[in-house]
Amino acid sequence: MRQIFMVAVLASQLAFAATPTLTLEQKLYDYLRSTQILEHSDVRFVGLWPNTVQAVGDSRVFSETDIFTGLHTMLMLDEIDKKQALVGYKQVQQTFQEAFEAYRSDSAQSAGTLNFWPLRAGSFHHFSTDPQIISVTGIPDLPNDFDDSALGFLWQMAQGQAPAEELLPVLGQYHDQRSGAFFTWFIPRESNTDCVVNLNILHALAQFESLGGHLPVETAAAKKSALRYIRQVIESKKTTTCASFYDRSSQFFVALARVYDAKNDSIDFVPLSTEALLSHAKLALSSKNGTELAEYIIALKLFSKAERSPTFASLIADLTQNLQSTIHQTTDLAFLDSDSVFLGESQQGEWAGKKQQWFSPAQSTATALLALTLP
Repeated sequence: MRQIFMVAVLASQLAFAATPTLTLEQKLYDYLRSTQILEHSDVRFVGLWPNTVQAVGDSRVFSETDIFTGLHTMLMLDEIDKKQALVGYKQVQQTFQEAFEAYRSDSAQSAGTLNFWPLRAGSFHHFSTDPQIISVTGIPDLPNDFDDSALGFLWQMAQGQAPAEELLPVLGQYHDQRSGAFFTWFIPRESNTDCVVNLNILHALAQFESLGGHLPVETAAAKKSALRYIRQVIESKKTTTCASFYDRSSQFFVALARVYDAKNDSIDFVPLSTEALLSHAKLALSSKNGTELAEYIIALKLFSKAERSPTFASLIADLTQNLQSTIHQTTDLAFLDSDSVFLGESQQGEWAGKKQQWFSPAQSTATALLALTLP
């Protein structure tokens, strides 16, 4: 299912150095600056970006924010800013940091883990307290999870802060002895495993090690097991079906490329990975999904940083041309339609048992911006 967001923004600010005509990259960044929530009646929306959530087969759409899409968006903006200082980024960063700290507080800072949604009424995590919304979505007993936790860990390291190292030994305990994969949820008797969640965790661990950190023995062993699990996913050609909360192979490969980029020697099956990546990326040439195209461009660029073959270079050029054709532009702003960035399913309310999709124009636009600016 594809959802198109036509977002009209009345005013924009010049974000890069002043030029007579704004570049596409400048317009994308200006869109992200102008849509960050700075004021809202719900304080937990401030510092993040507006998302929507919708159940498959249901026309109702609810406005939402969460730390997951905020962290993805900010990690990409932070990466770009470190290479080409973005005008006004410090304010964007500071406003988001306040939201991040609030979410950490809402998550009770339990073993360094985070929750997808803020704490409401001191007893449940949800994006809203509106009775009408809750009657549809239910009040899920949403525990903290290792996907958001890994992204938060990466954000702390990117800001030069001491990461929540109490998370590390916990990860060593929460993994499936059969598959070798890390579990998704920070709850006893966990059973869910997701390949992209595992890659986000592996990215955080690889980045921690690349900065000189040392993993607890049990966590280091769990990391090796998770990497074997990822290799098996690729060998069995299950990159499209190995995730519960993600629905595109491009999400798998961009997360895998992040692990490799953080610490090249963390993956001992690079030829297998790049062969599979090339195969899937070529199939995406006919895609009109801008988010998917951008994810493949990022993955290809990260895997070919050291040496870019003509095959990689040609494919990147073709995908980039297709990506640019999917971006909406005005004289001042540009943005990318959001395909689903996350999947979920509620066990309560009118949406019980229905697949739910999260759409984030900000995360998709930031993905496009990074794809275009990475060398």
